[in-house]
Amino acid sequence: MDRRKSLKNLLMGSLSLVSLPTWANGWGPSDVNIPNLYVDDDQKILSSVVDTIIPQGDQIGALSVGVDKYIQRLLADCYEKEIQESFKQQLNDLNESASETFGKPFVSCNPDERKSILLAKSNAVNMLEREFFEFMKNETIRGFRTSKEVMTTYFKYKMAPGYYHGCVEIETV
Repeated sequence: MDRRKSLKNLLMGSLSLVSLPTWANGWGPSDVNIPNLYVDDDQKILSSVVDTIIPQGDQIGALSVGVDKYIQRLLADCYEKEIQESFKQQLNDLNESASETFGKPFVSCNPDERKSILLAKSNAVNMLEREFFEFMKNETIRGFRTSKEVMTTYFKYKMAPGYYHGCVEIETV
């Protein structure tokens, strides 16, 4: 057994554990690189879909907690290129449907018009359109419900619900 090598490894491991909290302190969403899979139009359509599913009213909405960025990240990290391309195509089809139906792009439609277009996708004969709608609905709800703002404000989630109070004075009789 090489004691010097073991002590050196133990010291390096301890130093890295000590420096970790200062190194990772203050991380935020702006520090995480989100790959840009979409051109600006596709990104606006995605944001409009998310905003249509959970709009902002008196309370927070899906856009205000960053669900559109969550879906972008999810697609970039967890799905193959073919699915990403199919998703982009579905966003373009959504825009074309809005242009055919209302004579304007999906982003320019009012919330009721957007909702009618999305509901048409949910009942479509084409399986890809239905899957797109289900994916958008499910992931928007999941991203919204698991966001920090919703978890802490509405669900009162605490990371560690039990607390340890080490120095508590006890009255003796």
